[in-house]
Amino acid sequence: MKVNQIIKSRIFKNFYLLFSSNILSRFVAFFARMITVRLFEVEVFGEINFYISIINYILLTINLGFDIYFTQKCNEGFSISHAIKIQYTLRGLLLLFYSFILILIYIFSPFKNIVFYALFIRILPTLFDIEWAYRVRNQYKSIFVIALIHSLISLVFVPVIYLWPQKTILLMSLIVPEISRLLLLYYFQSTRLKFVSIKENIYIIKNSIWINLSTIFVTIYYNIDTIFLGIFKNTYDVGIYSAAYNIMLMAIVPTGILFNSYSNRLSQNKFSKHVFKEFLLVTSLLGVLSFLILFFLAPFIIPILYGEKYLESVPILQYLSLNVLACYVAGGIVNPLNLWGFYKEFCILVLISAVFNICANYYLIPVFGISAAIFTTIASEVIVILLGICLHFFLKIKNTNFN
Repeated sequence: MKVNQIIKSRIFKNFYLLFSSNILSRFVAFFARMITVRLFEVEVFGEINFYISIINYILLTINLGFDIYFTQKCNEGFSISHAIKIQYTLRGLLLLFYSFILILIYIFSPFKNIVFYALFIRILPTLFDIEWAYRVRNQYKSIFVIALIHSLISLVFVPVIYLWPQKTILLMSLIVPEISRLLLLYYFQSTRLKFVSIKENIYIIKNSIWINLSTIFVTIYYNIDTIFLGIFKNTYDVGIYSAAYNIMLMAIVPTGILFNSYSNRLSQNKFSKHVFKEFLLVTSLLGVLSFLILFFLAPFIIPILYGEKYLESVPILQYLSLNVLACYVAGGIVNPLNLWGFYKEFCILVLISAVFNICANYYLIPVFGISAAIFTTIASEVIVILLGICLHFFLKIKNTNFN
């Protein structure tokens, strides 16, 4: 499929709606965060990012890989409503377990940091995150409407934070919009809470757990550097690094959106060389564009968004723009493997990269600080690219259906 045909296709329309909804939500959240960093000290910003990184790992254990797994299975004929019921059952049980553990920690542990416990609430609405069902049903307009409402709720907190710059209000601005979005996702679906059999749940977990583990390993080399900086260095370094890192994360959002837009087409065309090359081409072109924009505009983006006190983040962002390019290429090469059922192979691939990231960060950050965090982030993505290419050749030899 040529580029002009892709632009006119449903995939591009879906991408446009997903991109618009994501950019709208993230821009408003980002704008609110810019107000925050100007009103609070760098250490406060660093503390919140440190605990968010820890919470994100806990969130991953609740995900269970359902987004990709059910996208693939529902495109093969599995009931969407039944899949949602399975998700509610398994995630609901995990949420109850974590809530019980949290209560025990609060009662019997000396750890009473209000920031951590407040941010832990962000875990609770994960149960209702069923955006994958909207994508399978091609309900992209509904996703956009929900994102619009989510953004409006986030905007309400901007003047409130400006008038009353208190940590409690800041935490509410991070929690309330997310809860609202996920409740809206639940409300607009016809499926309601209903538990399914234990036997079926076990069968689903045995397959989807590989996807969940892969997501955990990927997140390790996206967040572990922030945690190690907080442990071995200080919250100031975390704040300076996070300022650039958050912008980099915004820049790689389109690769996930593009993958979600292509998810139905990739699932319905297993082992298709034509569809894979098309996806890889579009992803790589988007990556080059994102890299160039981020690298050359970094000296202007940081001062405008964060202010003069974050000028140290400018070269950090320019270096991390290389990771943006690597991330797009890596996504184009390895992401289709999950939708084609190669869960274990994909998991092993990202595990190797995650192990390298943890070891490199552990030994290098105490000595080189932020420079080590930048290096390990980029190197981990390059490892994924190289291993992904090798995995494609291996699967081509092993599986005759794999083009």
